[in-house]
Amino acid sequence: MDGDAVTVIYRLIDGLWQALDRPPVTPPAPPAATPYGRGPYGAGPYGR
Repeated sequence: MDGDAVTVIYRLIDGLWQALDRPPVTPPAPPAATPYGRGPYGAGPYGR
């Protein structure tokens, strides 16, 4: 039980560090390298 709890905590911390490491991007937002960057989202907040 203790090992599982520690693993969950470490995963949460790892997720937080990863979120701090890169700019916050919501899952539905397309990455800049995909065709969506020049599509309907080009003029929106995800265009650049």
